[in-house]
Amino acid sequence: MSQLKAVIFGAIGTIAETSDLQRQAFNAAFKATGLDWNWNPEVYRDLLNINGGQNRIASYRDADSTLAGVTDATIAIEDIPASIAAAKTAGIMTIATPGETTSSQNFDTADLIVPNLTNITVERLSAMLQAR
Repeated sequence: MSQLKAVIFGAIGTIAETSDLQRQAFNAAFKATGLDWNWNPEVYRDLLNINGGQNRIASYRDADSTLAGVTDATIAIEDIPASIAAAKTAGIMTIATPGETTSSQNFDTADLIVPNLTNITVERLSAMLQAR
């Protein structure tokens, strides 16, 4: 019999139930950006079948035309290629911030790759969107 050497926990929520906090954060972000969306617990439960926040937004956007045009004024800042790909699928501009453990991965599809967010300002983000 093998002796246990490691336990690997999956995504957020395996140690502490955080789904409702995530749902509330999404709703707060929607409100802050003027988007008239409110994911109730039942809707969010269904959306949890879709992996990744950007994918959930893309899926919801496809089902709700009120997001039309919002993605043109949005930039996602992500640290893994899969999240960059999800944002791109949603039609969202991206900034990649590869970390120590992801820096060897391919971030070529990102609109901008930076080592950190030190020089990222609201003005720079706005300029990126205007140059789109």
